[in-house]
Amino acid sequence: MLLKAPLLMLLCTGLLASPAFEPPEPLAVDSASNTIQSDSSIGPPQYSTNDKYALKGTVINSVTSEPIRGALVQIYFNGQSSMLTGPDGKFQFAGLPPGQSTIIVRKQGFFSEDDFEPNARGQHLASTGPDSPLVVLKLVPEGVIYGHISEEDGEPNASRRC
Repeated sequence: MLLKAPLLMLLCTGLLASPAFEPPEPLAVDSASNTIQSDSSIGPPQYSTNDKYALKGTVINSVTSEPIRGALVQIYFNGQSSMLTGPDGKFQFAGLPPGQSTIIVRKQGFFSEDDFEPNARGQHLASTGPDSPLVVLKLVPEGVIYGHISEEDGEPNASRRC
């Protein structure tokens, strides 16, 4: 029993005297050369707040897929920005930080597709960043039915009302 105590004491003092344990850095495999490299930056890409990006897109007629000129497009990145689409239905907001923004589109004579969804209120989310996709916003043309109902002889049909 006396022999075990000095061994235990030597073991404990040896562990305390050794340098602290540090885990190794993560390793990454370079797929092009199949070599292992030390890389401490593995993880999602980090964007600087100084990086600026553009939000580009087109506004189209949901029935004909034709571009809509003069549609009002509004975004909310650090305040509101607005612009009208060009003759080709395109818009571009430049100098935006990475992230997501609410985007709203309006044009007299059209409904937003989201007007038919009670909770959407005509809003979309758009992303800005290095690989941002083009945004396609669709507007639904308003429609009106106009006419009158008549009999075969051309007289109005009083029993049918619209």
